[in-house]
Amino acid sequence: MEVRYTRALADIPIQSRSAARKELLDQAQSPDECEKLYEESLWCLYALQDDLLQEDNPFLQEDLATIATCAFHLRVHHYQIRRLHFRRDQTDEAEARSLQSAYEHERQG
Repeated sequence: MEVRYTRALADIPIQSRSAARKELLDQAQSPDECEKLYEESLWCLYALQDDLLQEDNPFLQEDLATIATCAFHLRVHHYQIRRLHFRRDQTDEAEARSLQSAYEHERQG
């Protein structure tokens, strides 16, 4: 359990920071790379939360509140990214249909 706890503590800020940087600078290697990094951060937070419940921790309530706050903000941001991707996909599909329609109209005319 200690290994999982230590790994979660180390991975959360790295993954979240990396996802945010790539998202802001538009440096993602694939459309869903940032989304996956945020999702991994969430899973690390949940693992951290599970470990806290197993051990005798004098700061249990404070730690759980902090984790809940971080998880909430990550989930909200993750949801926003998914909506953005959905809108982009819809826009791309609409543009493709428009181009296809223009092409077909041009061929007929």
